[in-house]
Amino acid sequence: MNNIKKICSFLILSLIIISCTEGKQNGINVTEKKITATIEPASMATSEDDELSFTVNLPEALPSDFDMRVRVTLNDGRKKDQNVNIPEGMTSVSSTIFLPPADDFSVGFNGLQDYATIQVMGGVLAQPIEGTSYIVTSEPVSLYVFDKVAPLLEDKISVLFDWDNAGVADLDIYMLNSNNDVLGASETGSRYENLSLDNNMPDGDYSILVSVYATTSSTVPYKLFIKQSDGKQTLAEGTLENIASGDSSVLVSFNKSGNMITLL
Repeated sequence: MNNIKKICSFLILSLIIISCTEGKQNGINVTEKKITATIEPASMATSEDDELSFTVNLPEALPSDFDMRVRVTLNDGRKKDQNVNIPEGMTSVSSTIFLPPADDFSVGFNGLQDYATIQVMGGVLAQPIEGTSYIVTSEPVSLYVFDKVAPLLEDKISVLFDWDNAGVADLDIYMLNSNNDVLGASETGSRYENLSLDNNMPDGDYSILVSVYATTSSTVPYKLFIKQSDGKQTLAEGTLENIASGDSSVLVSFNKSGNMITLL
């Protein structure tokens, strides 16, 4: 039986602290106001080169626009920063950040848990307040890194299909509507297969079917990543069992409502 699990955004529970300390800069008394934000990735699953959506929440609004720096750090030391602006009076902002580009290292079919983190590193007020220095940071949030996940596409639901030891099987996937009409196909002959579905397609039930073009193994573990245009991602994983060339079966069915999906 397939093991279906959903990777989605969740509230990162961290202690929200607002504290003040006093000091002097150039002879002027300066109060340091330290604010701990929370950062919520839209998906906990990511990969190198992935465009990861996230939301930053502040416990209070700041007195002017605030330019903050968000950073993704991989365990091998590579980093990527993204500048994000929170407008004056706002306590939340959503944006995206690209992970560092791919290198020759593979994390393997099952990926590596806690192989990267995302956090707020600091920032500056667009209009400094004399006598007050704002320091905004967050606790790091760990990410699950795979070799590849579904890409973030504007106004589209995207799909990426991966399977273990791709050399033993040539698999293709197809998008079907509730009438079993084929809306899209991916037949690359390589390890990954990709599909997409426009957000403006009719709401309703859809399925993703896998077809075995050729195989030398009767058992093939797989992962299917489905990403909404807001960055939220669903992972369906399982094992194709007792398969042979020419076989086909439905991997998952889902209900589409606008830009959102729910596995059935």
